[in-house]
Formats: sequence, structure tokens, C-alpha cells
Amino acid sequence: EGPWNYHLSRLGAPFRMDTVDFPIGCSLDFALIKLGAFVIHNPFLLINCYWLFAIALAAGLAAFFLVSLRVDWLWAATFGIIYSILPFTFYRNISHLNLVDFIVPAACYLAFSLADRNAFPLFKSSGLSNDQTPFFRRLIFALAICVAVGFTYSYRAYFACIAISLACLIGASRGQW
Repeated sequence: EGPWNYHLSRLGAPFRMDTVDFPIGCSLDFALIKLGAFVIHNPFLLINCYWLFAIALAAGLAAFFLVSLRVDWLWAATFGIIYSILPFTFYRNISHLNLVDFIVPAACYLAFSLADRNAFPLFKSSGLSNDQTPFFRRLIFALAICVAVGFTYSYRAYFACIAISLACLIGASRGQW
């Protein structure tokens, strides 16, 4: 009902409740919900649609990540769906709406691509004479994933930092940089 999730005008006394003291992040989740609110005006339907969208997004990103690892598309889709419908997803249902792990496959994709930059399609050379183009494409893609991970639940950011740090060490030891 308010402009953003950190300031709740109808909760708290005497004026409002500021939830900035509870650092869960989840700004990306709430931004997607806010965008959905422009189309879906029923809050109950909106939350359920977002939850189903997040599960589908988790399946799609996991399948994309597996296809980039040269897994057959049928197996990638199968394991992407299995990843998205893990029991934890249904155990909490919408009571912990921000715990659907749709951003984790993107962080894994970034980590694996930093460890072996030539194996992933978004990081391959474009064939242009200017060798800087793949570097800037990789940099923008990596920054976009890092920003997206940073705007989700804080545990995802911790996982991504560890995975990316280890991948950078592996990539540097292999002479990828």
C-alpha cells in the first residue's frame, strides 16, 4: 500500500514503521511485485502470480545454466523444473515469498563463466577485430548479475560472493585472465 516496502505507514505507532532495521534486502522481489501491481490489482492474486512466476523463472534460469554447461536441452529442462519445485519451495509457500531461489542459477552461471570464460556463450568472442568488445560485454553482464543478486535476499549475496571468489581464483590459476 505504501510507496516501498521499507516504510509502512499503516503499521507502527505513532507515525509509521520503518523496516530498514531488518536488513533482508529483497528489493528485486518487491520491485517485481510492484511492477505486477500495475497489471494485477487484487493483492491475493498478485502474490500468488508472483510466486508462480518466481518458480517458473527459477526453472528457466536453471535450465539455461545447464544448457550452457552442454547438458542436453531435455535434461536441462527436466532438472530446471526439478530445481524450481524443490520441497523447500512448497514448504514455506508464500509465507516466505522472497525465499524462492530464482537468482542462484544466474550467480552460478557467472561463477562458472569466470572460472572458464571460453566455455559459455555469452562470454565468447564476437569475432570482431576489436578484442575489447567481449570484455565490455562480460563486464556489463557480470555487473548486471551482481546487482540483481545484491537486490535479493542477503543469503543469496553471501553465496554469490563465495562462489564468485572461488571462481576467480580458479580462473586466475588457469590463466583465464
